[in-house]
Amino acid sequence: MMRWSIPLVLSAALWAATAPARFREHTIASDLADGYQVLPVDLSGDGLTDLVVVPSRGDKVWWFEAPHWSRHLLVEGVEQPINAAVCTYDTKGRPE
Repeated sequence: MMRWSIPLVLSAALWAATAPARFREHTIASDLADGYQVLPVDLSGDGLTDLVVVPSRGDKVWWFEAPHWSRHLLVEGVEQPINAAVCTYDTKGRPE
């Protein structure tokens, strides 16, 4: 019984000591109908998290490149895109 109580007390203490999260709003595009799905992924390979945005209306899927949120068209002509999965591969075709 004692061996389980120490980790529980330690986890409770660490949880209580954690500061609340702070978020700031950043508008990266105001001309999209809405973002049905937003996927965080490093597409450029620079170590920064980029965003892939699948709008609920339209036929395009967009990539916004961090840190300045440059917009790139990933796919065009998709009829009602609703879901996406993103992964990156190395030069040998293996997932990174």
